[in-house]
Amino acid sequence: MKTGVTLSPGHLYSGMKQLFFLLFAFIQTSRAQTIIKPGDPGIHYEWLTNDHDFYKVIVFDSTGRKKLEIMNEQVQTIDSAKHTILSARIRQVPFGRQMIDTSICTATLTPIRMHEYDQPKTFEHDFHFAGTKAYIKDLKKGMLSIDTFNMTEGYFDENSIEGFLAVIPFEKGREYRLNSFRIGQPGKINSYDIEYVFDDTWGLPGDNDLNCNVLRFKNAYSSGYIWIDRRKHKMVKEYIRMDSGDKVLVVER
Repeated sequence: MKTGVTLSPGHLYSGMKQLFFLLFAFIQTSRAQTIIKPGDPGIHYEWLTNDHDFYKVIVFDSTGRKKLEIMNEQVQTIDSAKHTILSARIRQVPFGRQMIDTSICTATLTPIRMHEYDQPKTFEHDFHFAGTKAYIKDLKKGMLSIDTFNMTEGYFDENSIEGFLAVIPFEKGREYRLNSFRIGQPGKINSYDIEYVFDDTWGLPGDNDLNCNVLRFKNAYSSGYIWIDRRKHKMVKEYIRMDSGDKVLVVER
């Protein structure tokens, strides 16, 4: 005598549902983040060059009203003799003030020093990095504070990290994380979660096309998209959604 089991539609649905969740869990596990650190051999350090750029920055509030518009002038200098990279930025901010910040890192992007101040002077930050130690001098309203923080190795300088994304060979379908020293909250790490999501092409005068890789990012206080020029290996546009509700558009001029 033969015996058998007949599965009801309910049992079949339950089994398929369990299979779906197992498959989903496998896909999520297979998309584990790749951690990128200064010195990683996969980074194209040879793509970094001397550069002088201007970026227009427009800030909108949560309703879409334009709050301010400024110009960033940025310089990147490669010192082959010292094996260092200098990144400097100056920007005019309302009303009649200037912000100046300078970052120095090794040729493999390990932070060495970051200096930031405004004119007329109301504050000054001076950061020195040495492996697992960060030494900070902070001057605000005439009051000087000096601190030392313990850090985990493998972090970038937050002020220059976005400029270095263009030399990292991101692949579609993978998720990445880059940790940076958080300037606004010294001693804390600001993690950038990044994914290469799509390609974009801009038509330029003279029948030229600008082909870009578009990265989606999220960090401790914002999220958005970054457009990378594939040929020149540099950022040409950034759209930022701040957690405060403000939106920021950065475009190379």
